[in-house]
Amino acid sequence: MTEKTFRKEIGALDEIFTFAAEFLDRLRADSRCVYAVHLALEELFTNMVKYSPADSHGVRILLSVDQDAVRVALVDHAGGPFAAGARPPDHLERPLEERPVGGLGLHLVRSMVDTLDFSHSAGGSTVTFTKRLEN
Repeated sequence: MTEKTFRKEIGALDEIFTFAAEFLDRLRADSRCVYAVHLALEELFTNMVKYSPADSHGVRILLSVDQDAVRVALVDHAGGPFAAGARPPDHLERPLEERPVGGLGLHLVRSMVDTLDFSHSAGGSTVTFTKRLEN
């Protein structure tokens, strides 16, 4: 397992991608796994930046291997409950011009990873996902 804390700002994404890429390279993860992990990290981290106040703790990202899957956890110590993750968007069947803004990023993440879990405690919010390794 490896972990690192990142500033809660969009500018930290390049550093996050490098951190994840180095971990996934050591695992010899295939390109589909790398793409899915990076996409999920970008969407989830961006949501934490947009919807949770900046704080001195930043966002801690933990990467580990759980049997045949990569497990990624994003911990936001200032984050409140992550209600947006509770259910898929209900507007996907409507024409594009009738859809409200938002919700599609999490839907896309859900379709690309194997598990996606949200939890909240007094210590903040945690979003965890797994993606199977297909070496």
